[in-house]
Amino acid sequence: MRLEDALSLFRAARACNNADVLVRLTLALALALAARAALAQAWPEKPVRLVIPFAAGGTADMLGRIVARGLGEALKQGFVVENRPGAGGALGSELVAKAAPDGYTLLVSGVASHVLAPALPQGVPYDPLRDFTHIALFGGPPSVLVVNPEVPARNLRELVDLLKANPKKYSYGSPGNGTHGQLVAELFKQLAHVEMLHVPYKGASGAITDLIAGHIPVASTTLSTASGQIHSGRARALAISTAARLPDYAGVPTFAEAGYKDLVATIWFSL
Repeated sequence: MRLEDALSLFRAARACNNADVLVRLTLALALALAARAALAQAWPEKPVRLVIPFAAGGTADMLGRIVARGLGEALKQGFVVENRPGAGGALGSELVAKAAPDGYTLLVSGVASHVLAPALPQGVPYDPLRDFTHIALFGGPPSVLVVNPEVPARNLRELVDLLKANPKKYSYGSPGNGTHGQLVAELFKQLAHVEMLHVPYKGASGAITDLIAGHIPVASTTLSTASGQIHSGRARALAISTAARLPDYAGVPTFAEAGYKDLVATIWFSL
């Protein structure tokens, strides 16, 4: 498949929000990139390091490992995945920004590490444009607000009522400070005039693990990370941050449907 064809199909998959097709076309895009690289020059001549600045088990980790496997098989060279979570993706991104610019250190970048973290007051020790060569956009999933099934809220309105009746009782987990999950939850809190204590994790998988264990009642994270728990009934999805409902999650309303029309947001990841 030509790179141009892979990119075209990839954009179509992102537009229809089909997770299965998106995963397959992420691999196709990786193979197309590999073919172009092989034609351009003798690269790679040694193993390539792929840094994922989030914990294992999340969306960035899934996409990064698909690409690493595809590139490794196509180029007959090792692509070593290394998770370096922390600071909303800034720790791993700083590591790559300071690496030798020789094409042997890659990064799964994203909206958290390259848009949100640089915009925070403390900033980041790298320039998201100057210090990186951006290769390919992967796309990504929306955020979803989920609760432990024991929480007495069947929908977003009931959660708002519960939070207003107990302003200091409930907390929510996210993939970390400055991540998309945190900002979606904070915007929801602002629009709904409710309070929840933020519990940051080093990745989405940690927040979901603690949610189903009952350590936190609410989580705001990527749909791809929470999907298995939603389908199994171990997490209850109350709202999704897309503009319209997704076919595979027809029972999950959008924030906009629940009255928060400005809360529409999706996450992106890139190489």
